[in-house]
Amino acid sequence: ADQKKLSQEQVIYEKAFELFVISEDKNFEAIIRVVSNLTLIYEDIGYVKKLEAAYKLIIDLISNNYSANDSNLIHWLEKYAVFLRKQKRNNEASKVELRAKRIKQLNQP
Repeated sequence: ADQKKLSQEQVIYEKAFELFVISEDKNFEAIIRVVSNLTLIYEDIGYVKKLEAAYKLIIDLISNNYSANDSNLIHWLEKYAVFLRKQKRNNEASKVELRAKRIKQLNQP
């Protein structure tokens, strides 16, 4: 039953994401929310490639539509770094963690 619920949620969020992509009105906050929900689903199911693509998309959306040093990036960079470490990609994870640390320093009052 849980697997069926997850697949239904996955279909709903993936369809919502498709609608955002083809929409003229680019509501980036809404897109980020939808993709954020997809990361939770992909993590539960173990869809490694889709999970990585979702993390990268969120990071790119925030960087390109808000700021490359936006404080909202910290959370996503840290999650992405944990993902990379789980994949035994420690060098990449270290770079992502360094970027998150720099953004934290830049956003300190």
